[in-house]
Amino acid sequence: MSPASIFQSTAAWLRSDVDAGDQGLPVNPIRKPPLWIFILLERMTAMSAYFVMIREQTLDSAALADYGPRASLAAQGHPLKPLATYGTLDQLEGEPIEGAVILEFPDMAAARAWYDSPSYQAAVKFRHAGSKSKAFFLEGLWNA
Repeated sequence: MSPASIFQSTAAWLRSDVDAGDQGLPVNPIRKPPLWIFILLERMTAMSAYFVMIREQTLDSAALADYGPRASLAAQGHPLKPLATYGTLDQLEGEPIEGAVILEFPDMAAARAWYDSPSYQAAVKFRHAGSKSKAFFLEGLWNA
């Protein structure tokens, strides 16, 4: 069921009281949607976000060694879930890379809050100094 059809169904359900009043039937002035509708709508409208970082080349291994612990500390207090961190690669296309990281966030706002946080911005300087890398956010599909 798509988010649009959920919204339409909910709107029709809420209008049913108005229609009853138009027909002279009693109307419940306190009628509210059940809690499950709000929970479902929240889940259907939130989209996961993913941080993807690709390390192409190590330039300074000492700087990268400093980056790891600092990045771990910067993750504290943020709702991120590591999905892949420098696992075995089976590279199919393009120039060779050394590794990749994929982090999942509940939504783009949470991902941005982590990336833009002072603690991560202090850590990422060590990754920039220690490697040639690329990083980006990718919005996922509807959570259902």
